[in-house]
Amino acid sequence: QMKTRMVEAAATKTLMLLFKDPFKVVEKWFEPDKHFIYWETYEDLHAKLSDITTNYEKYWHIVENAHAHVQQYSIEKVLVTGASGFVGQNLMNRLNHMKKEVPFTLLGPSHLELDLTIDWDVGSYFNQYKPDIVLHLAGRVGGIGINKAKPAEFFYENLMMGAHVMHHAWKNGTEKVVALAAGCGYPKYLQPPYKESDFWSALPDENSIGYSMAKKNLIIQSWTYREQYGFNSVILLPANLYGPY
Repeated sequence: QMKTRMVEAAATKTLMLLFKDPFKVVEKWFEPDKHFIYWETYEDLHAKLSDITTNYEKYWHIVENAHAHVQQYSIEKVLVTGASGFVGQNLMNRLNHMKKEVPFTLLGPSHLELDLTIDWDVGSYFNQYKPDIVLHLAGRVGGIGINKAKPAEFFYENLMMGAHVMHHAWKNGTEKVVALAAGCGYPKYLQPPYKESDFWSALPDENSIGYSMAKKNLIIQSWTYREQYGFNSVILLPANLYGPY
């Protein structure tokens, strides 16, 4: 039982550390040069961690060897934008659970506390709190009707949110930004199954083009900030979302 608890704690800590630098963590933990275990993608690592927690005897020698390495890393502050939204509420629940194993300060300001469309507000907030990790989930969202009626508002507000968050994260020394773009950014007439290489091949559906193009700009900003500043960011494309809240 003690070993099981230690492995579960180790797996939880590793998932938290993935927000920092997944490849560094994998190398530190599983030492591919010693022919232990190595996974190239988050999905592979997540699946293997699940296997570890249920079949700990098979992997105990690896976890025992790696356990000391986890103590080298620490995350002090994690900022979640859009913390009161659908994805945000679910993620906040998960992060609050993870805090029991990896203590850190969790920031989830409301829109009244932080207006992401205002550059001064975002700059002041980042300068005050200086988060280590930013999980950018906030956005102006709505159905097809409101997207068609107000495409400019959806474009402007989502564009400003993403630009301000990424820029001030970089300026204030944030270690990593993980942001959600939108699956609706894929071309309108693209036939399934979708491939990532098709993402930029044509324009998305015009009914939500303001929203989807603003979210696609997160990827451009991520590329350019990595190229010029070496800033670490990842933009995720959820295929679909469902669940509580």
